[in-house]
Formats: sequence, structure tokens, C-alpha cells
Amino acid sequence: SAKSRRYATMADLVVSASWTLLWLICFGYLADRWRTTAFHSTKLTTKVQNNAQAAMAFSFFSIGVSAALAVFAFLRLRRGSYEAAPEGHKQPENKEYPAQPELSA
Repeated sequence: SAKSRRYATMADLVVSASWTLLWLICFGYLADRWRTTAFHSTKLTTKVQNNAQAAMAFSFFSIGVSAALAVFAFLRLRRGSYEAAPEGHKQPENKEYPAQPELSA
């Protein structure tokens, strides 16, 4: 029904926005920790530094993906339930069904 689709879309919007906020906090925390960490030029710390940069890149790109999902959910919510139906699906018209034809013997 239209009401349950609206609730599902609102839940999608809340979850996507929450993930965006969490990834933003994660990126800020990782960037601050990377900034304050003193790396020495040993082979082990180079691997640790590369891992930290990879985690920061993943969280940075996850912010954009989650934000895009939140925007799409908002647009879907704003568009309404009638246009949220799948392509090719026609809304039922408000007509009565025709009478059943008589059977001839």
C-alpha cells in the first residue's frame, strides 16, 4: 500500500542519512589520528601508514555514496507514492467491474 511504501522510504532516508553522518565522523576521527601520529621511516610503519590512508579513502568515498543514497531517498519521498510505482505499472482506475456475461445454454 502507499502508506507502507512511504514508511519504507522514510526508513531508507533515515538509515542513509545516519550512515552519512557516521562515515563523516569516522573520516574526521581517522584524519585527526593520522595527523597526530608520528611515523618513522621503517618498513612496518609504512605498511601501517598505507593501511590508515586506505581506511581514510574508503570512509571518504563512503560519505559520498551514503549522501547520494539519502538524496535519492528524499527525492523518492518527495515525489510521492504514485510515481514511486515501478515502470510500466499503471494505477488502477476507479471504475466498477462490468457485469458478468450471461451464459447461454
